Amino acid sequence: MAYKWVRRWVPGYYRYVGRKRVWVSGHYTSVRIWVN
Repeated sequence: MAYKWVRRWVPGYYRYVGRKRVWVSGHYTSVRIWVN
């Protein structure tokens, strides 16, 4: 039983900030998952 870090790829997407549309480029994010 332990936590495990996995790198997950997040593709690029548009994000709305108020009335502006901002492009968020693809990036990796670390996700912590619980492994039994």
